[in-house]
Amino acid sequence: AGQERYRTITSSFYRDTEAVILMYDISDITSYDNLEKWIAEIDANIPYAEKMIVGHKSDLENERKIPKTEGEEWATQRGYLFSEASSQANENIQEIF
Repeated sequence: AGQERYRTITSSFYRDTEAVILMYDISDITSYDNLEKWIAEIDANIPYAEKMIVGHKSDLENERKIPKTEGEEWATQRGYLFSEASSQANENIQEIF
C-alpha cells in the first residue's frame, strides 16, 4: 500500500504495536525504494517494534527487478527479518503470518 494517502496515519494507529511487516513488490523498483520512507515513519512512532521485510510476488521471477540477495542484505544490515512470498503461489504465507 505504499501510496501517499496512507502516509497520514495518525500516531494512535501505532499504539501497542509490537511488530511491523513491510512489503515491497519484487518487480517494482519504486516500491522497494519507498521502504526507507516507511521505515523512517515507523521509527519515528514505534522504534522498538520488530520489523520484517517481505519481497512479495515471488512467483513473478521473470519480472524480478530486485534480486532476493539485495532485499535480504538490505534487511539484514538493519537488523530486520527477511522473507519472500507469493500469495498467488501460496508460498511462505503461513510462515510469515
